Amino acid sequence: MIRRAGVIVSTILAAGLLSAAFALPAMATPKPDDPIISGDDRVIRTGGPNANSCDDAGLEGTIILKDDKPSGLTVTIKASDIPAGYDVTGIVVKGGPGFNVYPPNVLTNLRAPQNKGGQQPALSHWFVCGVKKTTTPPTQPPGNTPPGNTPPGNTPPGNTPPGNGGTGGTGNTPAAQGSTGAELADTGVSTTIPLIAGGVLVLLGGGLLFLLRPNRRRG
Repeated sequence: MIRRAGVIVSTILAAGLLSAAFALPAMATPKPDDPIISGDDRVIRTGGPNANSCDDAGLEGTIILKDDKPSGLTVTIKASDIPAGYDVTGIVVKGGPGFNVYPPNVLTNLRAPQNKGGQQPALSHWFVCGVKKTTTPPTQPPGNTPPGNTPPGNTPPGNTPPGNGGTGGTGNTPAAQGSTGAELADTGVSTTIPLIAGGVLVLLGGGLLFLLRPNRRRG
């Protein structure tokens, strides 16, 4: 009887020790149903137990700035520390039971979620997620070619400069005032001398006729 009682007691003690060994880790680890308290109204999302990438925190882009060994309970990020050419999508601060996700415009006094009992844990790491900025060159609207850049051979009709011998556009070549047709070619010979010579000949001919008329009547 004594031996049987000893075996029963030993069995009970062993079962109790095994139960305690399994119960202690379970007590130390937060239950999945336990809510993570951010401790900051500016936080847009909390999660846990850890986040090491932008995907883990539900953010777009890649890590563009980080600190794997921060000190203290909070962190303030300078805007000048963020690499140029990137748009920030969010900031992740890890510590204690999980991590807090902050919006891009919140950079001061960032903290991790609260421990049980409302205590503020030390930071384990933090990182900034971002995407590259996309820039598109301005396009020139159709028909707005800058002045002085008209391609060769595309002179607008009717704007042929004077003295260039070109036909130019239609209807814009100035015609000589008072002319009704094509202008006469200028031969360079003056018409004044032939007119004077013709007048002299007419006078001489008339004079001869006058002188010869009496001689015929006499004969």
